[in-house]
Formats: sequence, C-alpha cells, structure tokens
Amino acid sequence: MPTIEHRNLGDCALVVTAEDAWLLPLDDQHEPVMIALPFGSGELDHVIRSRHQRAHRPYQYLQVFFEAIAKRLVDVEDIVLVGHGHGKGNAAQGLRDHLRDYEPGIAQRIRCELNADLSARTPRQLVLLARDALNRERQMQPESG
Repeated sequence: MPTIEHRNLGDCALVVTAEDAWLLPLDDQHEPVMIALPFGSGELDHVIRSRHQRAHRPYQYLQVFFEAIAKRLVDVEDIVLVGHGHGKGNAAQGLRDHLRDYEPGIAQRIRCELNADLSARTPRQLVLLARDALNRERQMQPESG
C-alpha cells in the first residue's frame, strides 16, 4: 500500500458515497483528493462473503474504507461533511458515526453536514455550498478567547 503524502489542506468539503470520497479544499490553492473504496471492502464483496448473514452494525462493510478516509483527514482543519440520501443510504452518516467512535479528534473537526444531490452538482458547486455552510456555522459559533 502506498504511503500517504501529508500536507495541510486547510478547510475541506468531504464528499462521501459508498464507492469513493473526495476531499475538496475550500481554498483555491489545493487540488481535490480522491479516496477510493479499497478493493474487497465494498458492499458487493460483503454480500458475497456473508450471503445469508446480516451485518452486526450498519456500514460494517465500509469500515476499511472509513479507516482509509480517517487517515487522510489528518491533513484537514475544519470539515464540511457532504453526503447523499437518507439513513443507511447516506455513507457520510456512517463515516460520521465511525469517526465519533474511533477517531473523536477528527470527528470534532466536522463543523457541519450537508445532504446534496451529488448526481446534480459539480465539484465547484459543492465547494461553494460547503464554503457558505461553514461561514454560516462560524458566524453562529463565536470564537471563545
């Protein structure tokens, strides 16, 4: 497995689906970073391995993927979590829960969450939505000094 080159990406939108995740920096200085679903950790693979068994917890088949995302989030300051869908159909919610359980320091950096139709939005539109949401969140939460 290749090592991850870490660099500070600043504030990012983290767009999560069940197949991949994208770190979209909210500045214009950094390029987006794609985090692919590791081979053998997808839902189809899970179904094949346990045809008649139910998962012990939601998103169990995505744990390896969530761990890969968490490793990449060490470079990110504030996070706007962007998902698609509702309930178990929204992998971003599963990631949020995973981070709360296993990486609470990273979970604390999630400043707000958005639910967007990812099939109808460009990456640039998602960045603009995330910037706006983060700015609103910051205005609502005055900094303590």
